[in-house]
Amino acid sequence: MNELTEITKSISDPQNLKNDMAEAVALVSKHFRQKYLAPVKGVYAQRRADCMEKPSPQVALLQACRPFVKNTDMLDRVIDGVTSCNAAARMWNEYRGKRSENRERQNDVVYTDHDTESKSGNSNDIMFMLVMLMAMKR
Repeated sequence: MNELTEITKSISDPQNLKNDMAEAVALVSKHFRQKYLAPVKGVYAQRRADCMEKPSPQVALLQACRPFVKNTDMLDRVIDGVTSCNAAARMWNEYRGKRSENRERQNDVVYTDHDTESKSGNSNDIMFMLVMLMAMKR
């Protein structure tokens, strides 16, 4: 009976519940970062490296202006921002292309409820954008 009293006391202690909730949130957060965010960060880093290796015409023009600009730090930040946007755009285009392929494949195999598909497609798009933004954060 003493064990039950201790368990009940432990469960009813607000600090214990608070600590347990913090631990649970930390575990879920760690799992999310490892399973979803880390792979997206890796893809983003690769797409960013590709964009730096083969810069867009806009970035090439900004880089060409570098010798004529006094505040190169500001120009470098603009170049970095445009490069980041280009990398994100590449990832978005790849994602949208894969979704279109999957949708065509599904339509060939079975009838799908287009209302349900468009709703889940929109939520998938939003989730992808949020994860991509998190991956871009340094």
